[in-house]
Amino acid sequence: MPANNAVVRVGEPADSMFFVVSGQLEIEVPPEPIYLESGDFFGEMAIIESRRRGASVIAITECNLLELKAEDFRKLLRSHTAIAEAMNAIVESRKRQMVDRSAKERV
Repeated sequence: MPANNAVVRVGEPADSMFFVVSGQLEIEVPPEPIYLESGDFFGEMAIIESRRRGASVIAITECNLLELKAEDFRKLLRSHTAIAEAMNAIVESRKRQMVDRSAKERV
């Protein structure tokens, strides 16, 4: 992914999740962006919750990403309970972080 390009945009259908192999990305969320780098992943929340993208993700630098299609991700979760439990815990943690960030924004 070239720098300064959107990987996903807010409101788009969630048809994949992504793993960051290299590079830096920015998740455009208020009150300030969240930055991702090698080893991070994104896009799982919208797939697990069956909703559209909640944020845009922009490549800050040239990035290498691995894409996991939504259907393959769902198959993985159905066939590996431990992975499903871990992903659900991550989603819940990220949701709590978003609530905390929103509360800080209002202060």
